[in-house]
Amino acid sequence: MNQMLEVFSIDTYKDKDGKERKEFTRCGVAFPRKKEEGYVLKIKLQNRDGDYLLSKKKEWKES
Repeated sequence: MNQMLEVFSIDTYKDKDGKERKEFTRCGVAFPRKKEEGYVLKIKLQNRDGDYLLSKKKEWKES
């Protein structure tokens, strides 16, 4: 069963201790196509090159 995926931009930076870290910023969604395999990607970016991640949407629980 296909489902919607979230799209994240991945940025690498160094923290205060000099360790390399990654920051994930949600920048869009991908919807399954109705009649064929694959996804339709909808993203909002402004002059962004780099790596992107497609991930299954997580259900968030309030604590």
